[in-house]
Amino acid sequence: SNRDLLDLYCGNGNYTVPLSRLYRNILSIELNKSLVEVARENMANNGVTNVTFQRSDCLKFSANVNARRGEEYRAFERCDFSTILVDPPRAGLDPSTLVLARSFEHIIYISCNADTLKTCLEELTRTHDIQSFTVFDHFPYTRYSECVVHLRHKPVESHAIPSGDH
Repeated sequence: SNRDLLDLYCGNGNYTVPLSRLYRNILSIELNKSLVEVARENMANNGVTNVTFQRSDCLKFSANVNARRGEEYRAFERCDFSTILVDPPRAGLDPSTLVLARSFEHIIYISCNADTLKTCLEELTRTHDIQSFTVFDHFPYTRYSECVVHLRHKPVESHAIPSGDH
């Protein structure tokens, strides 16, 4: 693609490596310093050169991008994003990150908690349609499974902005 990917909660880059072939550039956000170091090593070991890492709390990153301020926004504005990948902790996405995600054409949502995924999808499907939903049993003998959901922005005429929600 000639567009870019925003990768929130990138961890050690396990999804970033294969996706790097599909996007011009990837901006990967992760707070944990050790995970960022491992992710950089992961990119080097796999010959990936189109990924930029920014150490930041994803909630702070989203809030600053939404407010158009700070180093987070400056990094964000240098890219031409079509897609956001989110792989949040079990608590799901915070309201600021939900607002940011809704501005993207494509959302790839990876979740290990069906309850918080359901809550987030109730919000995201106001502006996006589910294109695919896949479940993986990455956590055998537990109540958790990994869900991967691809959402695509609805055509503009198919969703009205409720009054007072500007």
